[in-house]
Amino acid sequence: MSKQIMICGIDCHQGDQNCNGYCTGDSQHPPEATPQMKLEAAKEKAHRLLNEAEQAWHAYAAQLDVGPERERAFEVYQNVRLARRV
Repeated sequence: MSKQIMICGIDCHQGDQNCNGYCTGDSQHPPEATPQMKLEAAKEKAHRLLNEAEQAWHAYAAQLDVGPERERAFEVYQNVRLARRV
């Protein structure tokens, strides 16, 4: 995995376990995200993008005229909607 820098005030806060004092001048380098933090960030991004995909498929399917293409689009929407349950 690539190096991921944490952002003071967002990923870490002064005095917490992730803070290395970079924002107060105690360190020359900003803190790096731990592997667990990188994994959590990737999971959050995946869920956010899945939500966006769900909304996009529903919007697309709702615009189609009644017929096989609309049914197929709603099937895809349903699969995306239920994907987290797997």
